[in-house]
Amino acid sequence: MIYNNTTPVRIGNRWHLTVNGELVVVPVLEGRNIRPPETVDGTPYTIVVEDSNSNLPEIPVQKPSDPSSGTLPDSQDNNNQRPEEEENPIIGVEDSVSDTREEVTTETQNSENFYVEPLDEEELVESPIVLTSSPDPAPRLKKPDNVPVAVSSEIKTWYETSFTNTTVIPNVDPTNLILESVSVYKCIDLISEGEIAGLCDARGNLIQLTNETAPGSLEKNEDGFRGIYLNDVPIKNTNSNTLNYARAFAEIKYGTENQGLLADSANRALSLRASSQTFNVGLHLPPLNRNNYEAVWGQPTQIKVPGLTGGQVTQWSYTKVPFQQAAGQTIPPGVKENKWYDIDWQMDRPMGGYGLGGRRIQSNSPSFYLSSKGADGSTEWYDVMSRAFEIAPVKYQHTITNDNVTDIEVGLMAVAAFHDEEGNSHETSIDFAIKIGYADDNRMVGDGGSQVHIFAPIYGKSSDSYVRSYVFKLPLFERGRDRQITIVNMNLLPLDEHGAPSRWFQGRSAGVSYVSELVTRNLSYPHSAIIGTIVDARAFSQIPKRTFDLKLTKIKVPTNYNPDTREYSGNWTGEFSIDKYWSNNPAWIFYDLVTNSRYGLGKYGFGEGILDKWNLYAIGKYCDALVETGYRSQIPPSDFTIAPNGYRVTIDDSVAQRGAAFFQKAGFKTGATAAFFKLKKSDDNKIDYAFRRRVANPKYDETSGAEKLTFDLLRELSPEYVFRKYKKTSGDVTTEWLREKFKTENNGNLSAYEWLHNYIVQNYDIKDNENFEDGDSGRDFIDDYTVGFPVYRDITQGKVAIESDKTQPLLEPRFSTNVYLDREQDAYNALNDLAAVFRGMLYWNNGFVFVSNDQIREAVLLFTNANVKDGIFNYAGTAKTTRFTTVLVRYNDERDSFKPKVEYVEDAAGVRKFGHLEKKLIALGCTSRSQAHRLGKWFLFTNQTENDLIQFSSGAEASYLRPGDVIKVQDKLKNTRRYGGRLIDVDHASSAVTLDQGVAEDVVGQKITLLTPKSSKKIKQLNKEGVQSALGDRKGISQAEIDKTRAPQIKQFTVESVSVNEGAEGGPSNKITIEEKEDEDFGLVQKGTVWSLQNTNVSFQIEEIEYRVLSVMEESPGDFQVNALIYNRSKFGAVDSSDNLTDTQASQPEITLITDSDRPKALAGNISTENITGKAIESLVYNVSFAERTSESDLAVFVNFDNLRAEAQPAVSAQNTGGYLVDVYAGGEKKTIILRGHDNTNFYVFLGDKYEQTQVEYFIYRFDTDYVLQATGAPDE
Repeated sequence: MIYNNTTPVRIGNRWHLTVNGELVVVPVLEGRNIRPPETVDGTPYTIVVEDSNSNLPEIPVQKPSDPSSGTLPDSQDNNNQRPEEEENPIIGVEDSVSDTREEVTTETQNSENFYVEPLDEEELVESPIVLTSSPDPAPRLKKPDNVPVAVSSEIKTWYETSFTNTTVIPNVDPTNLILESVSVYKCIDLISEGEIAGLCDARGNLIQLTNETAPGSLEKNEDGFRGIYLNDVPIKNTNSNTLNYARAFAEIKYGTENQGLLADSANRALSLRASSQTFNVGLHLPPLNRNNYEAVWGQPTQIKVPGLTGGQVTQWSYTKVPFQQAAGQTIPPGVKENKWYDIDWQMDRPMGGYGLGGRRIQSNSPSFYLSSKGADGSTEWYDVMSRAFEIAPVKYQHTITNDNVTDIEVGLMAVAAFHDEEGNSHETSIDFAIKIGYADDNRMVGDGGSQVHIFAPIYGKSSDSYVRSYVFKLPLFERGRDRQITIVNMNLLPLDEHGAPSRWFQGRSAGVSYVSELVTRNLSYPHSAIIGTIVDARAFSQIPKRTFDLKLTKIKVPTNYNPDTREYSGNWTGEFSIDKYWSNNPAWIFYDLVTNSRYGLGKYGFGEGILDKWNLYAIGKYCDALVETGYRSQIPPSDFTIAPNGYRVTIDDSVAQRGAAFFQKAGFKTGATAAFFKLKKSDDNKIDYAFRRRVANPKYDETSGAEKLTFDLLRELSPEYVFRKYKKTSGDVTTEWLREKFKTENNGNLSAYEWLHNYIVQNYDIKDNENFEDGDSGRDFIDDYTVGFPVYRDITQGKVAIESDKTQPLLEPRFSTNVYLDREQDAYNALNDLAAVFRGMLYWNNGFVFVSNDQIREAVLLFTNANVKDGIFNYAGTAKTTRFTTVLVRYNDERDSFKPKVEYVEDAAGVRKFGHLEKKLIALGCTSRSQAHRLGKWFLFTNQTENDLIQFSSGAEASYLRPGDVIKVQDKLKNTRRYGGRLIDVDHASSAVTLDQGVAEDVVGQKITLLTPKSSKKIKQLNKEGVQSALGDRKGISQAEIDKTRAPQIKQFTVESVSVNEGAEGGPSNKITIEEKEDEDFGLVQKGTVWSLQNTNVSFQIEEIEYRVLSVMEESPGDFQVNALIYNRSKFGAVDSSDNLTDTQASQPEITLITDSDRPKALAGNISTENITGKAIESLVYNVSFAERTSESDLAVFVNFDNLRAEAQPAVSAQNTGGYLVDVYAGGEKKTIILRGHDNTNFYVFLGDKYEQTQVEYFIYRFDTDYVLQATGAPDE
């Protein structure tokens, strides 16, 4: 179980809690089991599973007021996203930090940071489990009256306060002669830079820990063990709520600046406060042979003593062993009143003056000696121990070179084996001599030196190895002097009368198991998140690997951002939150690394002022936008409708008639999370966003012929965000009242989500904040989460399904990252690696750090031969050997304990064309398989379609460009016509422009691109406006204003007519009138600027080619060199939504065509045609042309073969069809048309003189998504 500084914990049949910094054990009431009882005080109860909403009551839904444009989710600003199971880790440029949910694994290859402590069996049962969840220091509690007041260590010397039974062997009951020991593994793991969010369960839900000690709160923190794993097995299971390990300790510190100390205990085996370094020794110390034993202990003699019934009897006289301890200590068992140990022979038949086993010390209490002289002034015992250290054949010595060490812990191991002739076991003693002091000093403390001698007997019986821990204080550190401990065995080697090992003592042995150097200074480890664990070693054959499910370092995020639901509310003032939050958005992790003064660039003087935070804000929203994962829901998604800006969803069930039970099984219950995707507006245009909303009050209408399911939409409920947002202030104290109320009132059976839901229902009728006893924001909280929450502006239809913890998520953020940096690295490389997560790159410009990413964006400038140096564009392509066709993406799977996985992505068409060319990618911080798959698709699509480079030099206009910008290029040398140049005249009144060269072809209805210079906002200007807004009306800066920092300087217009400009002497028409008469941007067009014209007629197919800028370099004043890569905007839809990938003009992946003789069978069926004559011919754009237009007698044909597609079996779909190849025969000539898209089934053909076109034939072939013509028209072949 996991508990705070003063929180009780149940282990075995006892409760454990920390009082006054010490652990206290309280018996558990009879009947309390590890598993929760079925009743509490006689009242039955059930445990509510977190992913079940069947027990949640219906919630009242308020109608939202008419939202303004600034509050409606008109972009990805309001994407609701539950936190990924997921750390936000911090990434460190220098220190070990982490900013994401991460499964942190710490595995010790050696034992240096572990030490093994033996405990008596009963002592382990009575041991507490502690996990501190409070980031603040533990309160100082008044000591109970029955606890003696300790004397200050400053009054006594180090040895007077240290050598007592309580401090030296705190784990041992000296009266228990059955020697059994239990070892525990104890470790303190440094997790990351703090402050972290805390432990979470296997689903990524943050676990709420409490400090409460009131009745009813005893079991609450046990859930924290869901996030702690030993050898990849959780201590407590998330799903079944059962324990895998019944004896475990844990304590967590979140890494705040003023966090308290780790819990202490008088029992050192259960204390995490002392840091240690353990040395596993495992050394056997052999006993003394007869000669050495006699040399150490002296020659025994026989003496005559008075008998009990008169006369004299003979007894053996041997060296006595004095017992010494600190003043005021009670005489322990096995010690006489005169302070001598009880001693007898190990057998009643002495052999040559000795018992077979030598002397038997009948006590388990160690004795320490400070002076060479005893109480009687004799040095006899000092001489005995000195001879033992000198004569022992094997002695263990350990030198302490670490100046910070204050204590030494020794594990002495013994097998106390002693049997009689009948095989019965009897007690024996294993006697150790220990010497502690400076290595260069042999004088005792009482003689002015530093040495202390300890006699440590282990008395009892055991059949297996027994280990006892001793903790000794060391002399104070002195510069240049090492401290040393020496241990020897003082027992006699038991031999029989023949000199052979005695069978009565077979197996008896002694040795040193381990030595631990302890640092007992009170260290709080500020800014360091740490977890201490103590576990029963009997469950493991070796040191267990510790693994933790954690949401790691908290970071600053924009003030209008909910990091849990990924919602951006309204406009942004440019401010970041004072409180830090956990987030795995790579853009905000990037911001933290740049600005943080502890582990980021901020420690070198860099700050927010060098970063374009507004551009990063746009990137952050792009990262948070939800995309489909590709996984399927339990029940197929349903089609829904909704009124524009509405919050009530309708699913029409009048045709399918699936019934209410179907939708209940599908999860449409109050409190469920609904995923909305494949959305469309009222004009049937697609929306490239997806959303999550909370379901409220689903109702099924069973009216015959009008069956339907309706439900309301509410904002997602994020417990952690709610707890931190809604606070209560009383005087100077601000509390998170909802969190405190949850901790004190929750009976332990409800998740935080379920408890908040019930709280809303129970308090809904309270009218205002003033009547809210819980806080001054109670009504605000209820209003925020009961007002209907629209999906998106103008959405009217789409797909909806319920997400469940039992299935894979249907939606996820486009980019998230769970990174854990554990070593210092180059800042530039680290930031570039992080930017690569969102397909970005880092660059420096005009005193600011900019980040650009590869996403769909509009072109900002136009370049033709008229505005580049020498009118020349230089091109370069990529070699076939670099056209990768498969990719292996390495990532860590959050659904499988973050184990390393590889996602394989293949371009089937590319494999056929170029062969198998493999590329390996490492997805930094990627823990989602679907995100890894999207990365692989993006790489392949980019590699296959963006493989042409362009370089040119231009004038001052190129200085506007930044890496990542998209430009348009019209190169007359690559086209059959010159469709670009400069304007020689502009007539704003008549919306007409005059080109420097006329156009002979019909371009009516085509697009012309003109330069429309606009002012762009500077970063400093936005910063200033943001500050003014923060101090004033707090309206913030809209996304539209932010976008003006990269305002496009060009715009497309539609050609309305083409004519000869007045004064021109014949020749092609060069005056173009545009359709957009009221467009204000046309007023920005200036004489002398560049123009570019498109002609999409199949005979020409001339249009600008888009490129993405890679770099801009000033070669000389006013002369800039631009390097760019061809840009394919269709790849983004293909990556995120599996839309069809279209080709770029200059880099088309070839469709696999075959010769006429190898043509497969064409699609069979009737084709619909419609003849077009007269003036209607002039307004059309043709897919193929057989003649130049001459007169109104010309003929054109509209062809539609949709019936062929509709009649195909199985049905033609986007999954099996990439498009169609059409051969058109007219007048003995053949033309070929390529129609991409499975539903692209019509085209226009210009035939020319209708009297000459006596027969026209059409042959239509289907090709699949790999651009391969099918053997027949059937889609499955």
